Amino acid sequence: MSMSSSRLNNNLKLKSSLNSQNVDGNKNVYGYFVIYLGILIILGILFWFLYKYFFPNYKKNVVKLFNKKKKMDNDFEVAIMSSEINLPDIKKNDEYGITFAFKIYLENAMENENWGKRVDQLKPIINYSPGVYYHPFDNYFEFNVELKDNIQMNSYQSIKYVNPPLQKWLSIIVVYTSTRILVYSNQELVINKKLKNPPIFKKDILKIGEKNNNIKGILDNVLFWGYPLNMNEIQKATWELEY
Repeated sequence: MSMSSSRLNNNLKLKSSLNSQNVDGNKNVYGYFVIYLGILIILGILFWFLYKYFFPNYKKNVVKLFNKKKKMDNDFEVAIMSSEINLPDIKKNDEYGITFAFKIYLENAMENENWGKRVDQLKPIINYSPGVYYHPFDNYFEFNVELKDNIQMNSYQSIKYVNPPLQKWLSIIVVYTSTRILVYSNQELVINKKLKNPPIFKKDILKIGEKNNNIKGILDNVLFWGYPLNMNEIQKATWELEY
């Protein structure tokens, strides 16, 4: 009787020990699961921040219209088909707009004998609507944009950036929103002007330069975004243009 009781006690102790080990094992598994889950969440957040830093929207949505250093001589002209330009959907976005960016070196027109009689004409850099032009004799950029006045009539508005620096590289970023035009030159805001009416962006062939009517200078990059860049994106895009 005593041996049977002793065996029973031993069995009960063994079962109790096994149950205790199972509980501890389950706790350990649950603890490891929580730790692994926490590590995955931390890695996911870290990856998201790295992705946003190295691949922001301005990088994912940029269209490189022209990406090589080229002297704008008499034969220079590049045509970009309208299918390569994603324009904003005015019906879906109230704060629509576009952004152009380019890097350019302007020679001193007054010291260049090759201008001849054409020195007093506007020279297309981005021949489009909206467009970017340069007047060598009076030394100013002109930004032209077509505006929607009413159902039957449109008009144009021209904005000038007077006396840009010559004989140095300029990184120009032009931002058109539904209400304003902003122009940055080497990250400095040089134009912040209200548009008279909302701009019109047309699906049309875009030309960079124009044969027999170009500036005397060098063009390095021309970039396009189908939305207005914000200040943070402008700083990063300018840095990339410059370096």
